[in-house]
Amino acid sequence: MLLKDCLAQAILSLKNSGITSANLDARVLLCHVLNCQNSYLYAHDTDSLTQDQLTTYKALITERQAHKPVAYIIGHKEFYGLDLKVNSHTLIPRPDTETLVDFALSVANSHHYQSILDLGTGSGAIILAIKKYLPNAYCMALDQSHQALAIACTNAKNLALDVDFIHSFWFDRVDRCFDLIVSNPPYIKEHDEHLKALNYEPQSALVAKDNGLENIKIIVKDACKYLNQGGCLAIEHGFDQAISCQQIFKAHNYTNVQTIKDYQGNDRVTYGFMEHICKQ
Repeated sequence: MLLKDCLAQAILSLKNSGITSANLDARVLLCHVLNCQNSYLYAHDTDSLTQDQLTTYKALITERQAHKPVAYIIGHKEFYGLDLKVNSHTLIPRPDTETLVDFALSVANSHHYQSILDLGTGSGAIILAIKKYLPNAYCMALDQSHQALAIACTNAKNLALDVDFIHSFWFDRVDRCFDLIVSNPPYIKEHDEHLKALNYEPQSALVAKDNGLENIKIIVKDACKYLNQGGCLAIEHGFDQAISCQQIFKAHNYTNVQTIKDYQGNDRVTYGFMEHICKQ
C-alpha cells in the first residue's frame, strides 16, 4: 500500500472513532513506525510500506481508536524541549505544567536558589526540565511509585541530568531543607467528568479527596518544615482551585501568595514564600 493511501485510511478510521486529532495522530504514529520526521511523509508519499510496516501501523491505529493516548502508544512525550519516556505508571506531561517550570526557573534565578525538591515527580518531567536550565542547582525528586521512579531515573540517565530520586510518600523520607519546592500533585475531584478522558493514566496521580485538595493541604502544611528561610513553594492545581489554594497557603503563614495563569489563561500555579528558619 502506498504511504499516502495508508495515511488517508488511518485518518478516516480515527475520525470515525471520534478522535479529534486524527490527522496529527495518524502522522505521529506513522513517523514512529518508519522512524522518520513528518517532512518525510510529504516527500515520500508515493513510497510503498512493507507488509511488516503496514501490520505494525494498523495495530497502533487500532490502539488509538480505543482512545489510548499517543504518548503511551509510542512510549515517549516531548516536554519543555526534553524527550521523555512515559508509560502507564506515569502521567503524560502536559503544556499546562510548563507554567510551573517557567516560574521555578524564574524564581530560582531571581532569588539565587541552589536546592530544589520536586514532590510526586512521575516521569521526572518537572525536575529534569529545571535541572537542564539550572545545572548547578542540587535537585531531588520523590514519588511513592517505584514504577514511576524507574521511568524518571531512565529519563535522567538518557538526558545526562544529575537528580537524586527517592521513594517517598510526600515528605516521609526527606531529611533536609530546600530553597524551592515544586509539585504537580493529584488535584482532580473524585467523579470529575474530565476523568473519562484520562482512564489510561494512573488515577492515583490524578485524583484527590476533599474536592481535589487533600494532597495540596498536606504539601502546603508540611513544606513549612522543609523550606529554607525565604524559600518558596509552588504547586500546580485545577483551573478552579486558585482561591482555595491561596487560602490554604495563607492559613500556614506563607507570604506574597499569588497565582499564575497557564498559556490558556487558566489559573494554574499558586506559590508563596516562607520567612522562617528551616526546622530540620
